[in-house]
Amino acid sequence: MPTDNMSSDDMSSDDLPTHGESTHDSKHGATAAALLPLLGGAGNVLTVAHCMTRLRLELRDRALVRDEALRALPAVLGVVEDGGAYQIVLGPGTVARVAPELQRLVTAGGGSGGAPPLAERGAALRAARKARNATPGKLLLGRIARVFVPLIPALIGCGIVAGLAGLLANAHWLPALAPALTAIASGFMSLISVFVGYQTAKEFGGTPVLGGAVAAVIVYGGRREGARLRREAGARRGRGAGRAGRGAAGGAGGEVVPPPGARGPGRARHPDGDGPGGRAGDALRADVRGSAGPPRRSAKPPTGC
Repeated sequence: MPTDNMSSDDMSSDDLPTHGESTHDSKHGATAAALLPLLGGAGNVLTVAHCMTRLRLELRDRALVRDEALRALPAVLGVVEDGGAYQIVLGPGTVARVAPELQRLVTAGGGSGGAPPLAERGAALRAARKARNATPGKLLLGRIARVFVPLIPALIGCGIVAGLAGLLANAHWLPALAPALTAIASGFMSLISVFVGYQTAKEFGGTPVLGGAVAAVIVYGGRREGARLRREAGARRGRGAGRAGRGAAGGAGGEVVPPPGARGPGRARHPDGDGPGGRAGDALRADVRGSAGPPRRSAKPPTGC
């Protein structure tokens, strides 16, 4: 029946709850109302939260909870204790509707103990967790992570730029741009030791600029030695290529190039050369035979009549 100030025409269908919604709300409200006394009342519940399937509660006094009665409720699928949290398994979907109802009942009943005790309890829990994790190994790993984590974005960016430069070089696209991208990618990597020294000094309480300077000094000698070795390797490759080129040229002209230090008459010569196997040598031998005259006959008299 419409009220005095509102007619039936003024009420829309959105303002009227449906039968399904009222049924679900009453069911979840009844579940929350059944849970609260078994948890020790509103004054025993400090916080109410939930995950996918569980209602997560922080309680003031764990001894006030009646576990067997909680497990006997039809809506409760199980009870789990994890550290300082008391967890009630209600299932997906159900827990998301029961948690707000339980929070409403706790607030209405004067629970949650006020903000200052809750803040103090949270600070105590964080301090206890930090004390458990303060082992030497974890502390060292944490310091190392704080040194290198700030460098990760720059490393990712250099990797992307280097990959793009390699793609352009292999595909023979934009030949003028590929060297520039390679220089950009190599610039940070060539100075990464300086950045690591800077971050290390900053993390361990030193002067960051001095840390970067020390890292640069340490790496500078190694870079000079590497450059010298690269120059020597290039010079050796150049000498080897020169010998190979001279050998190929000699083979193309018909001359067999002897190994260094080879001497003697068995050395092969070009057919037009002056050696024993050349035309000049043949002419010299012919002149020697001509100057000696005709062959001499034997002085032995003939035998017989």
